[in-house]
Amino acid sequence: MVERVEQGQYNDRYAGFFSARQMVIEALAASDETIKKELLIAAVKTNNDTIAKLMLAIHQDTVAFIDMKIKPKEAKRIDNHLQNSIGYLNSSVQLNLVAHTVLGEQQSLIATLVNYKEFIGQTLLKEVGDTGRTLAWKIDNAHKGMDGKFNEISVDVTDKITYLVEEVKYNRIGEQEYERIETEDMHDAGM
Repeated sequence: MVERVEQGQYNDRYAGFFSARQMVIEALAASDETIKKELLIAAVKTNNDTIAKLMLAIHQDTVAFIDMKIKPKEAKRIDNHLQNSIGYLNSSVQLNLVAHTVLGEQQSLIATLVNYKEFIGQTLLKEVGDTGRTLAWKIDNAHKGMDGKFNEISVDVTDKITYLVEEVKYNRIGEQEYERIETEDMHDAGM
């Protein structure tokens, strides 16, 4: 019973992504600019709520996952939630990037990237105690075999975000008006 309630809570978090995604799809298909803008803003708001819930869940789950007293069955359950939550978090952040790009909101795009990078740095890449090891490294080492990739992915994502932010700041991305996503061609294509 407790697991079903818990799964329901996770499903509510994941549903926020699907709701926001639907709004972005509808916005991209909208011919009315006012409706497009309203849908994109609503999608970002829904997604921000989802992102906050996912970040909190990931933070709590990572701490629970590396607890030395955790039972193997519990660790497997938490690991499953972590994997799913990280996937939905990545997708939610990407969806906000799409919305901010369509809206032409460069500073909001940068803020989204920096917030995500800081979350990873303060949660997954945070050093645990005086071990010199990160939380992501500890999660990886709790896996059997070599399938743990949390640390590698966390470092890779933060490096890519740093690169993207620099590209945007120095106007190498989004400096031309034609780089703003336009949806007029989608209407012509029947989408």
